[in-house]
Amino acid sequence: MFAQTEDTSIMIEPRLLEFITKQKYYEENNIMPTIPLEKEYRITDQDIIKIRGFYRGDKNKGQDR
Repeated sequence: MFAQTEDTSIMIEPRLLEFITKQKYYEENNIMPTIPLEKEYRITDQDIIKIRGFYRGDKNKGQDR
């Protein structure tokens, strides 16, 4: 199961999308979480690759094929 962006061509896991949204919200409101978001969402090195690809607009970056 994957979440999609508005143009429906770039997909990312819902967990990663929630992480990105919460991270952006925390940064905009100067909130310091007691538990780092990376730890809370169990972000791996592979997840970072997927997130970077998502920001760049790469289709299926880092996903198993």
